Amino acid sequence: MNASEPKRATGKQQGIQSIEIGGSVLRALVSSGRPAMLKDIALMSGMPPAKAHRYLVSLQRMGLVSQDLESARYHLGPFALTLGLSALASLDPIRLANPILMNSVMKSAWASGWPYGEVVVPPSCAM
Repeated sequence: MNASEPKRATGKQQGIQSIEIGGSVLRALVSSGRPAMLKDIALMSGMPPAKAHRYLVSLQRMGLVSQDLESARYHLGPFALTLGLSALASLDPIRLANPILMNSVMKSAWASGWPYGEVVVPPSCAM
């Protein structure tokens, strides 16, 4: 499962189905990669256009979706941007990159025939 896929509930947890359906509409819009027409969003989210439209109206009211008045195509709205920026701000890029960087350093040291013995990794940088 990747980050863009929904997490499936395990056990007896109950959720709110309408939010999950709205999430499928948002997921369809994101996966299109560009502003999309109602019929395409409906097709990608597996629902009739009338139902998709009702969800899009609610998502617009929340600022998660916007509609271009000239083309009638839907795209992510300002609150979607705020959510994305908030998620990015909560990441710790040093912690996330550390295992990749350390692996790269170790491989580079080995491949270069590092002549100075072992590569010492400070505890603060260890995986």
